[in-house]
Amino acid sequence: MEKAGGPEAPITRIVTQGDMMKKITMNDIARELGCSVAQVSRALAGKPKVAPEIRRQILELAQARNYRNCANCHVPKIAVLNNWYGEFSTGILNCLIRLSRQRKFHFVSISIESMALLNEQNFDGAISICSIVMARDWHIEFNIPLVVINSVPYFIEGIGAVVPDADDESRQAVEHLVGLGHRRIARIRCSFSTSRPATIGLRAFEEATEQFGIRGEVTQEFFHNYEVPEFRTRIAALLEQGFTAFIFVGVEACDTFFIPLLQSLGKRVPEDVSVIGYKSNPFTIENDRSALTRFSFDFHKLASNALELLFDELAGKAQAEQRLVRTPLIPGSSTGPAPETHNDTCPASIPADQPIPADTCHKRASNFIITR
Repeated sequence: MEKAGGPEAPITRIVTQGDMMKKITMNDIARELGCSVAQVSRALAGKPKVAPEIRRQILELAQARNYRNCANCHVPKIAVLNNWYGEFSTGILNCLIRLSRQRKFHFVSISIESMALLNEQNFDGAISICSIVMARDWHIEFNIPLVVINSVPYFIEGIGAVVPDADDESRQAVEHLVGLGHRRIARIRCSFSTSRPATIGLRAFEEATEQFGIRGEVTQEFFHNYEVPEFRTRIAALLEQGFTAFIFVGVEACDTFFIPLLQSLGKRVPEDVSVIGYKSNPFTIENDRSALTRFSFDFHKLASNALELLFDELAGKAQAEQRLVRTPLIPGSSTGPAPETHNDTCPASIPADQPIPADTCHKRASNFIITR
């Protein structure tokens, strides 16, 4: 019968910070527990023919001493924490699958509710998609490095992050629309969360519109849920106020929900209203100009940067850092020139509470401001 301190002999030790920094080997674990290196190897690899009590003690010691297999033949095991399988997370996972074949590592997708598995199995590191996942207490709960994708943990020391550059997205969108002659621009932010708060990209939008001299003619609107009657009512009001361009941020329902909504309100896209949205479908052809004018996330760059940060931490080459990844704006058929005027007698300023005569045709939206 295999023994490692006996079934009634619990592991009792004080683990210091110095112990955590030292590289522990399978020989060290075998020596401390009085078992064979072969037993340690099988237990850490999850293979059979190891007594349950010995396996438990080996895994507990490996976790407590932050064991990492540095042998050349070791294949890193990465936990991917994800709670929602939308286009964005699926695109990241598909890239991780391809990268795992190239870089020779295993990864296991784990829901946030199953994070206890991180302590029960011998993972080398973790990547989180679109969630902070206890990042503040990460290094208290777990002894493995964490890198987050598409979250905003800049205020959390020791947590690496790879984040789409939302500020640059705001600047690109404003520049594109202003270049087409639009001045009445509405930025619609939906479905924000603790990992991607509403403030992301807000200031950059303000600065960009200030740079082009239209700060007083734009608006930013925030909605937790766009599938409510109040959303339709507010969009209709913005159209009545003369807004001719919309940036739909936060959800990937621009072409399936927002544009049909505008059309149901009597607007043609892009003849009457221009729209910029987000489309994370990794199979979108970038030179396809017949589709939505969209920001298309660079999944490969996001995933490869996350892996690079994680493997650098595992190798002790670098501390945790944050990286911004540019999201390119791909022009499509949903944006066009601002609508031209057909009546030169249109007033320069129309009070918000004054009805506009039905036979009055607006000048270009840039030529008047709704006063409040």
